[in-house]
Amino acid sequence: MRSRKVSRKLAVLVAALMGAVGGPAVVTPAHAIYGGVTAGHLREAAQVYVDGQYRCTAVVLNSSWLLTAEHCTEGITAARFHVYAGDRRRGHGYGKVVQRVEEFGRADLALIKVWSPFPSSVATTTLPPINQPIPAPGVLMSASGWGNWAQTGYQLPDSLQVCSVKLLGTYDDDGVTHIMGEPTGGAFTRSGDSGGPLTQGGYTWGILSGTVEGQPNRSVWVSLTDTVTRMWILLELAQP
Repeated sequence: MRSRKVSRKLAVLVAALMGAVGGPAVVTPAHAIYGGVTAGHLREAAQVYVDGQYRCTAVVLNSSWLLTAEHCTEGITAARFHVYAGDRRRGHGYGKVVQRVEEFGRADLALIKVWSPFPSSVATTTLPPINQPIPAPGVLMSASGWGNWAQTGYQLPDSLQVCSVKLLGTYDDDGVTHIMGEPTGGAFTRSGDSGGPLTQGGYTWGILSGTVEGQPNRSVWVSLTDTVTRMWILLELAQP
């Protein structure tokens, strides 16, 4: 399932990556971390289900709101969603029904609000300061999710998976910064990791959108440092 943003702008220009990708690239929704390891801690990640079936990863912003990828929510009514937070095990944690979903439209981001708040024991993610410089290419970050980890076919892990990501660079699309990285050690993101966090230095820098078509070892995250992105998040979270 593609986000409106991704399907509308298939050719994503990544010339600013200084040759990391040659020419225009097509970004396709990410499906799970293959070749990673079981996460030693939760990383404030959460699980998004539709009609009782696992769909995507998310991050917990506060006791009532989660952030995920827009292509995970597009065309689906809020009543069909169910989320879990506070546990690394898939299908475990504090389960909540969803009140509403707000889609960014300008980039592959969506906010999910639950009807009743999570308890204070559920950790929330920390976003970098607005306009904080993104670490330089070559810096190692971490990606996590509950997506497909089978070499062939489809199989979901029992626990949150994580892999190391080497940052390749950033590019701008419609005024929103995107981060491109390459999972290391033979790992790559696959179905179900969409919406998962890209973390480093105690911050969640981006939300996984997809992989570069034909180059499954190169993934793209929507940056959470831009003013336009953060203002949208703050305005939505202020709504009753």
